[in-house]
Amino acid sequence: MAVKTISSKPDLDQILAGYSLGEIQGFRALKLGAVQTNLLVKTTKTKVVFRYYESRSEKYVLFEINVLRYLKRYKYPCLMPIKSIHGKFIGKYQGKPFALFEFIEGVRRKKPDLKLVVQAIGKLHKITAGHKPKCFQARDTYDPKVLLGECAL
Repeated sequence: MAVKTISSKPDLDQILAGYSLGEIQGFRALKLGAVQTNLLVKTTKTKVVFRYYESRSEKYVLFEINVLRYLKRYKYPCLMPIKSIHGKFIGKYQGKPFALFEFIEGVRRKKPDLKLVVQAIGKLHKITAGHKPKCFQARDTYDPKVLLGECAL
């Protein structure tokens, strides 16, 4: 995915000034992801994923963060949002929300083990069954009518 908005070190220096992450040593765009700007940022202390929500509302971001924090309580392997020095999970830059997440080292498989994928999805469904996170109304709907409408040419 191309970086749409955040593309310079001064931009990131300004944004990350609100976090205790050390000095930026470098950053690069992450290839996966279709809508948001996702950057891997290396600092003197750590690596983080910076996500700039190009087309999502702040309520959507709150929904996403709530779900990730809920999953982490059940030890489901997922990125964990990082709080700013002001205790906030969400920041704003040029009127749009952003969030930082812990970076998890790993290797992307070209051919994932489908049995492991199905097991992970099953565990995800069990953990989230009945969970109604804050701002759930802001989430994307993936009902058949919406999906068919997106697929129509």
